[in-house]
Amino acid sequence: MKSFYFALLLFLFLCPTLPAQVKGEGVPYIKNYSLKEYQASPQNWAVVQDHRGIMYFGNNYGVLEFDGNHWRKLGLPNRSTVHSLAVNKEGRVYVGGQDEFGYLQPNESGVMAYVSLKSLIRDDDKTFADVWNIFTKDDEVFFCTVSGVYHFDGDSIQVYKTPYDPTGLPFYVQGRLLVPVPGQGIFELKEERLSLIQGSETISEYNIASILPYPGGKALIITEEQGIFIYDGYNGFSPSNWPVEDFLIKNKVNTATALTEGYAIGTILNGLVVIDMDGRPTQHLNSSKGLQNSTVRSIYQDHKENLWLALNYGIDYVEVNSPFKVFNGRLGLPGTGYASLVNQSTLYLGTSDGLFYKPIADDENPLNPLPLKRVENTEGQVYNLQQIGGKIILSHHNGPFEIVVNKAVRLSEHRGAWLV
Repeated sequence: MKSFYFALLLFLFLCPTLPAQVKGEGVPYIKNYSLKEYQASPQNWAVVQDHRGIMYFGNNYGVLEFDGNHWRKLGLPNRSTVHSLAVNKEGRVYVGGQDEFGYLQPNESGVMAYVSLKSLIRDDDKTFADVWNIFTKDDEVFFCTVSGVYHFDGDSIQVYKTPYDPTGLPFYVQGRLLVPVPGQGIFELKEERLSLIQGSETISEYNIASILPYPGGKALIITEEQGIFIYDGYNGFSPSNWPVEDFLIKNKVNTATALTEGYAIGTILNGLVVIDMDGRPTQHLNSSKGLQNSTVRSIYQDHKENLWLALNYGIDYVEVNSPFKVFNGRLGLPGTGYASLVNQSTLYLGTSDGLFYKPIADDENPLNPLPLKRVENTEGQVYNLQQIGGKIILSHHNGPFEIVVNKAVRLSEHRGAWLV
């Protein structure tokens, strides 16, 4: 097998501190789900998980249900695309389509089925195109379109028309429903009417991809191509000037979500980037690192704090919360894996093609990672790596070697060494 995976925790028995030392190295395990598996459109738009752990995906052909083993498709009455999903505190899944929205509930057979809420809408308001976002608050649900917000209180639906048509996508953050309006600013739903937030005019010309909570009652305004702004909760909007900004501006933001620690941002051109609370990148994944596609439509952090990605082509599961990380040919490591070792601030990986190394740096930028390099004189099969008496000993098909300043120095003329 020419390609391989290094699970770094396998080395834990030899180096108990390894996970902390290589925290930023490698990529998480990624499981790709292709359209051949879920038997629907390649394009996906939304992801949620209910209280039972069942996953749901918004797809061009409807809602996809996945229990970990089996896929099932639930179509809408008008067979429209499902662009949005949300789950309330009871675990009910709400669904937004085109001129259609509702929720899922078990039928007489106990199987999830779609229930439309459109009959509760006044005739004058029944045409609204796509429901792009859904937000829940206690027993309330907000179905968000570019022409208005449809507020479901559990019994009836009230429509809040936007002051300008069309608007940007509404967002619910810090207990506030915010509606960007191109050329005007950001409006807030207060006392059943939309009012302009003073100061938001400064970013009115920018397309807003997401608005997310930020500590101190603040919010992040994440634009598609103009970077990130921090909203102070009143009337102040200031550029974040975060390290990730150049990457986001270059690759066009499509979606974003708040994580337990930090944020995950999906782009149109270059996959997923995870950042900390100060905007420093901590992980970057794209099609060259294991994703099926580099256009990320939606991101969801599940109950185990791992990520599900709705892609322009396929669905991917990313184990970001696992202590295991992967090194493979996509990261510049050829051959089949046999050995690994951490010595001070250097990571060594031995394969059927030789011994490779790279420095470990806490501040390494995953958008521009340090490359793996081959240790001189180690071409060929590596069998083992050991640290003995403060020295790094390599067992190689050409014999035993000591690694000195990233160069292999022969210890014996014997050919072939498996263990010292």
